[in-house]
Amino acid sequence: MGTVPPYAVVFCQWMFIASLFSASNGILIVAIHATGRIKYLSYVSGSISIIQLPILYLLYSNGQDPAWAYILGIFGGIAMVVVNTFIAKYNISSLSVRQLFSSMIIALFIVGLLTIPFVLIQQQVDSSILRTIGVALGYVLSVGIITFLFVLPKNIKVRIIKRMDFLHHK
Repeated sequence: MGTVPPYAVVFCQWMFIASLFSASNGILIVAIHATGRIKYLSYVSGSISIIQLPILYLLYSNGQDPAWAYILGIFGGIAMVVVNTFIAKYNISSLSVRQLFSSMIIALFIVGLLTIPFVLIQQQVDSSILRTIGVALGYVLSVGIITFLFVLPKNIKVRIIKRMDFLHHK
C-alpha cells in the first residue's frame, strides 16, 4: 500500500476503543434477550444510535475533525452499556451489577494486555513475512488465552491445568 491515508491510524484506534464497549454491550443484550422483554432495549438502543446523527451533523457543519464520528460512537457505546445494565437489572432481579462490571473490566483488561504484543510487533518489526507470522502467532495465542479464560467450562479448565502440571513434573 505504501502511503497510509490521513486519519487511518486515528480511526483504527477509536474503532478499537469503541469495539470494547460494543463487546461489553453484547453481553448485556444477550441477557436481556433471554428474558424475552426486549421492547425497552430496542427503543433505547435505537434512540441512542439515531441521536448521534444530528450531533455529528452539527459537529461537521462547524468544521470539526472527522474522528468525531468514532468518538461519538464511543460515547454512544458507553451510554448503551449503562442504560442496558439498568434494563438488564430491571428484567433480572438476581443480576449483580457489581459482579457484572468487575468481570467486564477484568475481561477488557486482559484483552488490552493481549494487544500489547501486536503493538510491539507492529512498531518494532518492519513490514515483512516475519511481521505477518508474528502477528498471526500472536493472534492464535490471544484467541487461545481468551477461549481458556472466558469460554471453557470450569471442569475443562481444571483438566487442562492438571494435564499441564503432569507434563511439567515428568
